[in-house]
Amino acid sequence: MRYLVLLGAGLIVLALVGVGCTSDSERIADANDAAGGAPSPQTQERDNDISIFDLRVGDCYVSGPRVEAEVGSVELTACSSRSSRVDDLIRVPEQASYPGDRYFETLANSQCPASTTNFLLPTDDSWSAGDRVVVCIRE
Repeated sequence: MRYLVLLGAGLIVLALVGVGCTSDSERIADANDAAGGAPSPQTQERDNDISIFDLRVGDCYVSGPRVEAEVGSVELTACSSRSSRVDDLIRVPEQASYPGDRYFETLANSQCPASTTNFLLPTDDSWSAGDRVVVCIRE
């Protein structure tokens, strides 16, 4: 599970959970490996609906409404002014226990590109499963 923090008039938190055939632990491990590296080639064929743990730098997806809701996947789409785009993946330094939402918000605000308007943050549950990535998103 991750939170999507929407910036603007106020902070709105959108809880996100990963689903699919691959376990969250495997998706989280892959996301952790991808963080901090070069953008993945977009030539590899993927389904349009993907787990939030499968997002890569440069992916664009259909933006949902700015309300609190639980989702497990997003729908990939061509990048446009109506889509959200993954700007960066920030690997979080290893810590013994879950550092909390304020820690992740501070990290995202200081390390995500200036164009970032939203971000996906690890939750206590996803942290326990090994999630160590903040996803920087531009709407």
